[in-house]
Amino acid sequence: MELTSGIPLSFWIILDILIQDCDYHCVLNSRHYALYLLSNETELLPMSTTTYENSLMRTAAILLPFLLSAVLLSGCSTRHVADQYFGSTEQRLVSHSLNTLIGDLPDSALVVLKNKSVLLKSFFIKDTPLSRYAHERLSMELAERVNATVVDDVNNVDFEMKVFFTSIGTDRDTAGFSLPLFFMPADNARAEIPLIAIDMYHGISEMYFYITDNATGEVTKSTLFNATTKTDKIATPIISFPINHLK
Repeated sequence: MELTSGIPLSFWIILDILIQDCDYHCVLNSRHYALYLLSNETELLPMSTTTYENSLMRTAAILLPFLLSAVLLSGCSTRHVADQYFGSTEQRLVSHSLNTLIGDLPDSALVVLKNKSVLLKSFFIKDTPLSRYAHERLSMELAERVNATVVDDVNNVDFEMKVFFTSIGTDRDTAGFSLPLFFMPADNARAEIPLIAIDMYHGISEMYFYITDNATGEVTKSTLFNATTKTDKIATPIISFPINHLK
């Protein structure tokens, strides 16, 4: 959990403990000195500044490693999901994952449509150019692989195929150790210095479908198919290098 400043909540908890400890010693020192002034007894000496400073330094020495860990580990894992595809990398990630998904559909799942007329309907959570791209890509796969004729007329059609896409998009993950600098809520982004991290940029596509035989009314449901296209890299403060590339 993070605050809008980009510094994790654990940082503020540890800092609050440190401040409370400081306040406790300050109050204790003040009360001790006040009692000394009121009693005017030499046996009740005010707490020395050196004793107070030593106590505070011991507390800081104990809490400092936890404080640094909270800051350094705050960039351990982040995720960003993109819904705009302006760059070539994003476009290729999502289109390649769709091509792999549809191209790798097993023949056994499509053989029933061989040389048949098919009414193809596809669905996604929202109508986007990507969903229309996926529909046309699947239509061409049916025509090429099983010689199916994709039609728009609901009358005199052999099969109806309803395809449900559960994912068409890119996903970006960062895992490792990094030092956060600041957070921008409006852009849902933050600047950070990677100490040692892996930047994972993936295109992910998923789908399943129902095929209905209009002659018998029999409905067959497929399993869930998915495909992921990856472009990952290792990031350090000095250099970053790719692990895999888009083909």
